[in-house]
Amino acid sequence: MKKDIKKNINKIYSFLKKTGKNFYNNLKVFLKIILVATKYLIKNLKTKKGRKEIYEKYIYKYLDVLSYFGIFFLVPQAVKPKDDFAQFHVKQGTLLFYLELLVAVFAVIPWAGYVMSFIGWLICMALSVKGMINIFKRKKSILPFFNKLQVFFKNIGIE
Repeated sequence: MKKDIKKNINKIYSFLKKTGKNFYNNLKVFLKIILVATKYLIKNLKTKKGRKEIYEKYIYKYLDVLSYFGIFFLVPQAVKPKDDFAQFHVKQGTLLFYLELLVAVFAVIPWAGYVMSFIGWLICMALSVKGMINIFKRKKSILPFFNKLQVFFKNIGIE
């Protein structure tokens, strides 16, 4: 079964590599393929224990990644309210979302605002990627600059 999974992953990777240009369409297709593959795995596992293991290992574990996709930080917050690891990343995702909103405000300012918003957007993307890497490594490390941001948001009453 592992060989089949690796073979399918290689097919998905080659498909995404061929279509290459439009990131969002690729992401949509990739997420649909993952959904279909997950349904297939769950359907074909015969025992409840096996289903639960697959669910916890592949789906539930990486649901935290949504914390770093803008407003989608609400999904892990709703699904996993008692999980400390998830809530840690939800808080960071919330701060990152506020930072993205602040960057969007800068985009309204002509010329200098465009440059500042572009740089801010790049910083937000880098922080999102860093947060996702921390999730995949199962680490609870605070993102750069977030120590000061957490203190700032606590002082103004947002947490």
